[in-house]
Amino acid sequence: MVSSAQTRLDSYLNNFRPISLTATCCKVMERVFNSQLLCYLLKHDLIIKHQHGFIKRKSVSTNLLECLDDWTLNLEGKYITKMIYFDFIKHFIRSAIVNY
Repeated sequence: MVSSAQTRLDSYLNNFRPISLTATCCKVMERVFNSQLLCYLLKHDLIIKHQHGFIKRKSVSTNLLECLDDWTLNLEGKYITKMIYFDFIKHFIRSAIVNY
C-alpha cells in the first residue's frame, strides 16, 4: 500500500488514501484459493455448524437468531444459560491507529 495525497496539505495523515499495488492476478488467485479451501473444509465437515463468519448465507443476524432460539428454549425449560461475547472491532481500530 502506498499513500497518495488527496489535497495539497501533505502533512496531515487524514489527507492520504491507500492505493493498492497488489497485482490483479494475485487478487484473483487469492479468491480462487479461498474458495477452494472453503469448499474442501465444508465438504469434509471440518467447519462446525455453529460457524457463522465467512460462510455463505450466514451472518451476525443468523448467529443472533440461533442464540435467541437457544435462549428461549432454555428459558422455557428453566435451564441456566451462560454466555460470553467478544467485540474485537475496537482492538483492530486501535491497532490500525497505533501502527500509523
